[in-house]
Amino acid sequence: MRRNLLFRVGRLAATAAGVAVLFSCDSGPKAGDVTASLATPHQELGSVMFQVTAAAPNTIEGLTAACTGCKAFMSRVSDSEVRGIVTGPFGPGALVHVTVSNTRVPEAYTIQLLELARTDYGLTALSGSTLQFPTQ
Repeated sequence: MRRNLLFRVGRLAATAAGVAVLFSCDSGPKAGDVTASLATPHQELGSVMFQVTAAAPNTIEGLTAACTGCKAFMSRVSDSEVRGIVTGPFGPGALVHVTVSNTRVPEAYTIQLLELARTDYGLTALSGSTLQFPTQ
């Protein structure tokens, strides 16, 4: 009888621990990708340079190109700041996936458009163009 009681208590404790783990996983940071999109009047671009920053304690882990046939390059300034370049050709739309330490706080990450170039790599005006993460 005592053995049966100890088994039940142990089983109950294991179940409670499992439930606690499930609930704690949903409330903490969740690493993953956020995608930045380019809005621009230019239909055919060859490269873009940008800067991504994260508010502490969040970090930027890396980035990859989101556009088909594009390549992405990154230079790390710090754990919370990177500079990137995407080469194309590309136009308006999803441009870059940025891997971050916590996707649950999208407002902690900002992206700034620094330069745009045509397919012949001549610089073009930034006016009318924006690069931004989706608002949630």
